[in-house]
Amino acid sequence: MIDVDQAIDQSYQQASEVETVARRLEARIEQIPGAKGFLPGRKYGTPVNFKAIQENLTLATLISRSDAALAHYCGLDASVKHRIDEQREVQNMRAEALRMQTEQLAARNRQARQDREARQSLASWQRGYRSV
Repeated sequence: MIDVDQAIDQSYQQASEVETVARRLEARIEQIPGAKGFLPGRKYGTPVNFKAIQENLTLATLISRSDAALAHYCGLDASVKHRIDEQREVQNMRAEALRMQTEQLAARNRQARQDREARQSLASWQRGYRSV
């Protein structure tokens, strides 16, 4: 038979371990901007209520958008973060393509300006104009 004191100590140890895990999870969720106020309340020694997190649309969306691994751990759709990252990458690629096009157009404009200035410095008979 287990001694009562040992049972009490084991029970407290288990509750402490659960509390440690729950606090770490809550701390990771609190690092997400705006998520701190939406965490569900809980008693000491009880695990984080994932069902409450899933039912809170604001908190679930904040977690899904910021941390794919945490979203998966909480039972949320982890693909949201991946889609957002893909969209950002596509936007960055578009911006880079536009920047390159702008640089090419600027180079063409500089060359055209230099050609015009060179023609302007020539005499009228060298430019191919008739002076009658």
